[in-house]
Amino acid sequence: MKDVFVYWIEVPEKFEVDSLVNYFLDEIEKERYYSYLNPKKAEEFLLGRVLLKWALSKHTRESIHGISLQADKYGKLAQKDRITPFFNLTHSENMIACILSENGKVGVDLEFIPYESLEVMDLVFNNREKAFVLAERSINKRKEAFYLVWTRKEAFMKAIGKGFSLNPKAIDIPTNYESSRKGGFSYFSFKFHEDYLLSLAYEGNLDKEHLHIEKVFLKQLEKILN
Repeated sequence: MKDVFVYWIEVPEKFEVDSLVNYFLDEIEKERYYSYLNPKKAEEFLLGRVLLKWALSKHTRESIHGISLQADKYGKLAQKDRITPFFNLTHSENMIACILSENGKVGVDLEFIPYESLEVMDLVFNNREKAFVLAERSINKRKEAFYLVWTRKEAFMKAIGKGFSLNPKAIDIPTNYESSRKGGFSYFSFKFHEDYLLSLAYEGNLDKEHLHIEKVFLKQLEKILN
């Protein structure tokens, strides 16, 4: 697998969870799933694991039951006893996405744009990044600019694998809307829905023609159960 693949799914309003839980989750994951007090959070966790394991199985040709995921001390997931493919998972509101790569570390972040979060800029953005956001005149454009910067920062932190143990203000990312490269990483940002912005960071050079983005439907995932 030489290219980078992004798969995303929209969480249905209603779906049958029991069969998915029993087929896709191991005992530790089931315990975590049932520990959620908020049903929406439980569904996000379940469908995130389902989407990720489906994607890993698709690319490694390993059975779903042979895929064992474990988190390191920073919370980054990896396959037990397997380094590649590199992968990452993200979700926001009703959308979930994962990214896979064989040749370079990857991180992905998805955010719901209508959320108002500009007040945190002083904590996480450097002066150049704040100026980029504040240069936009309309509040909607400012929010979109904010999330362009934020999702790229988080995608980078997730690719590195150390999350918020890193100082977000010290991470200087490119702020142009097109794909770009900086510090050994390639960045892409796009809106696959008017209310959601997704950014990815890839360790290395990545051309647009080698980036594949695919919407996945729950019916595709449920076929495995039959």
